[in-house]
Formats: sequence, structure tokens, C-alpha cells
Amino acid sequence: MSRLNEIKRLAVAIGNDIKGLQEVMTRLGTAAFKDVGTADGQVMPSDETYSSLAVQSRGMNLVTNGTGLMNNNYNFASFEFYPQDTYVGGGSFLHTGRHSWTTTTDEFIPVIADKYYKVEMSLKAINGDGPRAYIGIVAYDIDKLRIAPYHYTYHAETVTTLVAPLKPQDTVIHLESVNGWRNSEAARRNIKIHRYVNSKGYAWPAATYTRNITRSYTPLYDNDNIDDDDNTILLNTPWDLYNPETNDGSWPAGTVISTYTLAGGRYFYPSNIVGTPIPNKWIKGYGIVGSINKSPLATSNQFPPGTAYIKIGALLNYGGNKTDQTLISGVYFSEITAENIVGDDKKIVTTDLSGRLPVTSITAGNASYNRAWRKLEDKTFSSGSSTITAAHGVTNIAELSVKAVTDAVTYYQNDVRPAYQFTVESDDSNIIIKKGADAVGLDGATVTIYIDEEVS
Repeated sequence: MSRLNEIKRLAVAIGNDIKGLQEVMTRLGTAAFKDVGTADGQVMPSDETYSSLAVQSRGMNLVTNGTGLMNNNYNFASFEFYPQDTYVGGGSFLHTGRHSWTTTTDEFIPVIADKYYKVEMSLKAINGDGPRAYIGIVAYDIDKLRIAPYHYTYHAETVTTLVAPLKPQDTVIHLESVNGWRNSEAARRNIKIHRYVNSKGYAWPAATYTRNITRSYTPLYDNDNIDDDDNTILLNTPWDLYNPETNDGSWPAGTVISTYTLAGGRYFYPSNIVGTPIPNKWIKGYGIVGSINKSPLATSNQFPPGTAYIKIGALLNYGGNKTDQTLISGVYFSEITAENIVGDDKKIVTTDLSGRLPVTSITAGNASYNRAWRKLEDKTFSSGSSTITAAHGVTNIAELSVKAVTDAVTYYQNDVRPAYQFTVESDDSNIIIKKGADAVGLDGATVTIYIDEEVS
């Protein structure tokens, strides 16, 4: 049987699933996929091999076909390839209709979660000024299971341990302490077991990542059924979260346990396009994501604990209608060397007297210039409304990176939570950073500013 016929036979056997086709390619080589057709809306290369086109379409980018140079919608199966208009490359990708949680790239991109990466995407509304858009990232663990906020967030004040085993069908939980377990919101009375063992056998420590959680929008227990003297909680329904590591599904005494809030979507949003109206012209969205979130709260610019892979996503035509159309182009994700140097105090390296990081040479056609990241003096937010002004002293700023750090947690300007929101502007002389009185989580935060500037 020829190699191509074998590919076709296997494709039929697996229902033309694209992931299965990629496995076939790995096993049988990169034979041309002429006449194979499409799978799940994704067009396969025909005249050139997949491997050659994929390499060419990437360049320094980790997103295959992010510039549309494969001349099809490979890696963007939920979009329509649109060569008629593009910001860069061989074509853009079109989404028609209301927003969808599945508008992501298809390939899993491996990441080293303690490093820093830049995400970029240009957007344009076809039919006039369109509704809002969000650029997001979806995180996955080593088993390629999607990581949601409820897999790693928790209520720190409720972390305690079991003092007696907790078995399936039990109706009472025996705890070391019930402090903090009373809450008026039902969604905040979900329970999390701080132990999870993945398929590789790795056991995640407490206060990191776990998939052993209850997921209930009705109260698991009533506040009146918490006994402060005995440190027990009477459940409304029998316990049904099984421990896969024990024969009877029980969780032993000493197991770390807490409450958490059942909330959060598929994406986190580390870019400047967060609920932004998209005009009928190309605009660029970008952001920086990096380091592992070690707090009990979700952040928009750090990788969740457990992250091994990511996909790039976009919520397009958010709040729109079925006729809205938005294009994306130049989908880019790549490690940022400068941010890896300066993103953490432990990684600071020696700079020159200006505080500048090593210079990068940029070439565009016959023109060329130099760029470099430079750190300005750290500033501090005061309580209440606060404005920070930092003189930059240059005439050409290519990009800004501003972060606020408090209690060892880093926040960026695109944080969606009012308690951590701040804005960044620049004029001919200064960087202006503002927070409102509601941003109480940033009171006293240290603000670090880097500018990516053109240098001689």
C-alpha cells in the first residue's frame, strides 16, 4: 500500500480529525497531502509539504501560520482565511458573528512559564466600527487539559487541613479550623482539595494547581451548619469528590483543603485589547505575559500554576450580532529577551550608566536603526487617587512596559479588576501613570517603568 493511500485510510478511520492527521504525518513522513481535502474546516497544504510551509510561516514566531503565509487557515480552523485584506503576510483570518470561546489557534505552544513572552495581533472590523474585542491566552497543563482560574485560585484565609478522613457519601467535614468558611455567596462556598497528581505522576503542592474541586452553583453547605466549637461543617448533600489515589476514594487526615470561588472564563487577557471597540482600520494589540502566578488570586499577565502549553485566542464581535465581521492578522507569540532580564529582580544584569539593556539592531528594507530597553527610576503609588510622572527624556518611544508590584504580586495596566487597574500615557516629555481611588490593591505598590526606545 502506498504511503498516500495509507494516510487516506488512517484519515477515514479517525474521522478526518486534524490531530489524527498530524499524528499520521509524524509516523509516515511529510508526503504531500494532495487530494486529502479538509478536516474540521482546516485546509491542509497540497503542493508543498506541511513541514516546509510551517517553518517558513513562523520565522521567530511560535505561532504557525500567524502571518497567513501558508495561504490557508491552517492552525486557525475556527476562522476563514481572508487574503483580500491583511495587515501583514499572505492573508488574515475572518470571524463572522457573535463572539465564540473557541476562536483560538489550534496548535499547543509549549512555554517555560517563568519566562516572559510578547503576544501581538492586529485587528480590523470589516463592516464599520465593530463591537468590542479581547485578545486572550488559554493555558493548558502537561496533559493538555485547560486551566481555568478556579483550578489555582483559592481563599487564603480558609486554608486548613482535614483532621479526619473525608470519604464519599460523608455528610460532615472535620477540619483543623473553620475560620473564614462562612460566606454570603454560594459560588464562594465551593471546596478545593490542595493535592493533584497529573498523568506523569507529579503531585502538585498545596496552594498551586489542582483539579480536585467541587463545581456547584448551589451552596454545598449553609453558614448556620458550621460548628465553631467542633470545627465541623454539615454538608447539604453527601460528599462526592473521589480521591483517585485511594481504593475507597477517601481523602486522608492531614489533606490540605480550602474554599474557592467558582468563577472565571477560558482566557486571561495580557494585552491592551480588553473590551476594546475595533474600528474599520487596522489596529495593533499587544501585551506581555510571564512568570508564574503565586498568589491566591487570578492575574491577567502571569501564567497560571501548572501551565505547560498555551493557545492564542480572541473574543471577537463581543456583544455584537451575527452579521459582524472582524479580521485578525499578524498573530505573534515569542519570548522577550529584555523582559526575561528585567522581569524579576533576581535576573537583573549589569547595564551601562543610563540603565539601558543591550542594544538591538532593527533593519527594514534599506533603513536600519537601534532599539534598547531602558529602566526608569522606580516610583510608588500613594493611597487613594495617585498620579506618577516620570520624565523619559527621549523623542521616540517604540514601546512601554509598566508594572506595579505589591506583596510580591505583579500587576499590569490591562488588569480587569477595579482594585488593580491603572492607566499609562506618554507625551513628549513624560510617562504618566494613574490609578483611581478604587484601586485599593495598588496602594503603596512599587511601579517599575521600562521604555523601548530608538537609540543612536
